[in-house]
Amino acid sequence: MVKSPSGRGSSIRGELYEVDDGALAALDRLEGVPHLYQRCFSALKDDNEPAETYLFTRPIGQAPRIAQSDWRKYNASHAH
Repeated sequence: MVKSPSGRGSSIRGELYEVDDGALAALDRLEGVPHLYQRCFSALKDDNEPAETYLFTRPIGQAPRIAQSDWRKYNASHAH
């Protein structure tokens, strides 16, 4: 379950990586922190430890729709 600062939440699938400070700074730039995404701690379903996650900060109507909820296929088809 991932909850936004407003307390609303939903279950999502994702990938979990351990990165160093330099990689985290690069990911922040890539994800547009703090304008498009913000970092926050989220509980993981199968783990007792929270993980830092990226949450989209704009109304969901502005979020790109990902066909069949498959990020990898979407990303590959929109590569520059």
